[in-house]
Amino acid sequence: MDIPSFISSIAALPTPPAVLETIAAAAENRETPDDAFVKAVRFDPAVAGRILRAANTNPGNFPHRISSIANAVAFLGRDRASRLALLSRSLSGNRLPELPPFFTLENFWRHAVLVALFAESIGRHVQRYTPLDEQELFSAGLLHDVGKLAIAAGSAGTLESVRLRSVAGSLPFFSAEAEAPHATIGAMLAEQWHLPPELRRAIGGHHTPSGGAAAIVNVADVMAHLVGYPIFSGEVLPPVDETALAAIPLPPERLKIIAEDGLDELFALECAFGIAGPMATAG
Repeated sequence: MDIPSFISSIAALPTPPAVLETIAAAAENRETPDDAFVKAVRFDPAVAGRILRAANTNPGNFPHRISSIANAVAFLGRDRASRLALLSRSLSGNRLPELPPFFTLENFWRHAVLVALFAESIGRHVQRYTPLDEQELFSAGLLHDVGKLAIAAGSAGTLESVRLRSVAGSLPFFSAEAEAPHATIGAMLAEQWHLPPELRRAIGGHHTPSGGAAAIVNVADVMAHLVGYPIFSGEVLPPVDETALAAIPLPPERLKIIAEDGLDELFALECAFGIAGPMATAG
């Protein structure tokens, strides 16, 4: 795969139809409170990514890159953010790409949201030890596998080949990648979107973290797999990076509470977005 050409060919990333309709309803209804609108767009990787991209592209005299979805909506204004959400529907909602049979948008959404919730919560608990931006951690968790979504939507055969190598060798998915590592593609997308450096590092390094947000996303990703929310059925559990785990000064009991609370919130979000039910087992 010619990765730069592949990156430049990506016009839009898909969203589960039920999630997209919920977001569109919030965008179209002028009476939807701003905080409810932010909550709607905050929980989808494709729509949130589009809004973050717009906020970080030619930001004028704004001195810092924007990593918080809420701040991105505030910076753009409700009207423009709503138009971007509706643009996501017009670009991808009515013509979903042909995805690999083992890959469902609903399962991807669940995994991304849960990793975001875990990363945000870990950051909140670790703040007493080191300064962290929990909203940036949420964005990093939500977008950590955006490269995998891009490959699924734009090169289904590549993703299927990696899955087969992963299953045959009992390897974590990222260890079976060769010509198109999803973390690399995700980081390149984040760079194309002008996202802040820490977000780019977290997306590109969540399987090989050196610290910072990438370390927390690594742990959050493994936690999501451990509690039963991989992206596809039969996915081999990725290893937790020992350096990343050591960088999080939280006892296992606290991580267990974070996991339980995150699962409760995910269930509530599944109901709110209309995709409640068991994990799909396509493929």
